[in-house]
Amino acid sequence: MSLIKLLPVFFTDRERIFYSSDDFTVSLFRYESGVEAVKISNSLGYIVVLPYMGQMIWEACFCGQSIGMKSKYTQPKRVKEFFETDGCYLMHCGPRRICEFDDKYGLVLGELPIAEYDEACLIIDEDERGKFAAVSGSYVYNKHRGDQYVAEPIARVYSDSSVIKVTMKITNTSGYPMDYMFLFHTNNRARDGGRFVQPLHWDRKDMSMFVPLTEDGLVPDSKVVFREFQKDPAALRQLGCGTEYLPEFCIHLNNPVADEEGMYHFMQVDPDGSADYTGVPADGPLNIFARWLTRGADHSAVSLCQPSSCGIDGHDKEKAAGHVPSIQPGDSLTATVYMGLLKPDEAAVMEKKILSLID
Repeated sequence: MSLIKLLPVFFTDRERIFYSSDDFTVSLFRYESGVEAVKISNSLGYIVVLPYMGQMIWEACFCGQSIGMKSKYTQPKRVKEFFETDGCYLMHCGPRRICEFDDKYGLVLGELPIAEYDEACLIIDEDERGKFAAVSGSYVYNKHRGDQYVAEPIARVYSDSSVIKVTMKITNTSGYPMDYMFLFHTNNRARDGGRFVQPLHWDRKDMSMFVPLTEDGLVPDSKVVFREFQKDPAALRQLGCGTEYLPEFCIHLNNPVADEEGMYHFMQVDPDGSADYTGVPADGPLNIFARWLTRGADHSAVSLCQPSSCGIDGHDKEKAAGHVPSIQPGDSLTATVYMGLLKPDEAAVMEKKILSLID
């Protein structure tokens, strides 16, 4: 393994190649906003990671198409709340509180989305999936008389692959147990005619809408979608062309079925046959799934399954429901998600596999 420590002084306003091989090119640059970025490219595309700002994946492009959400944010900005720079492909959320804002715990999706990382590095290595180039680092959270932990994400780009692997390791460094609520906030583009393929049934047993609960505040298109979904969840199997989904829809995805390798697979199949893809290990700590969808004139985003360790009802209600476990002193948890784009032939094979699981 080769590990190269990254320093802020390495980043300039002009993109420069930092590492190059037959398999990868890694370049460093700094956005006009001052945010540092690492671009890892292989033969099929690239991702852009923000090494010191949440280690979020700001951009992903494979097979000639951008696969991240559409937004008015053309570049990341240093902000106090991620909603002020909402445009990334993936961000880490939590790990102490999610969907809860108060003076004690702060941001609605925790501190991780825009955490200021203490260290960042580039890793060149190989694992069971093949050769990879990755961005990693560490963020130390040390609250006086409170929670203390170290977050260590790693985003891997594999040689000749358009699917990346992202992991997050969180270690409790305090002498007391720490409750955790963690979420991979995944953001694909909600495509015209996009068709969802999932390892669960399109019925009320496996799918239930929890945002919105009523039609109040919905635009006309979304009122129709809301009514149709109540009759039959399959109404949201495929996205309409030009349909507005505003302000947003959130749908519980229950009872997914894993394949023989212990993976849950989710896709949004594009009319051209390619597919946005998210895969989650069934034996990991993230076993609650939801589809988040929003689309209007200025933005377009969908999370195929939004893997999480908890729901969105805040710490106390989620704890009572048994969805908020603890990390013991000195112990760690590691969460993993696979994301990317499947070419038409790969998507066809994956769809056949997914459908065979629920026949």
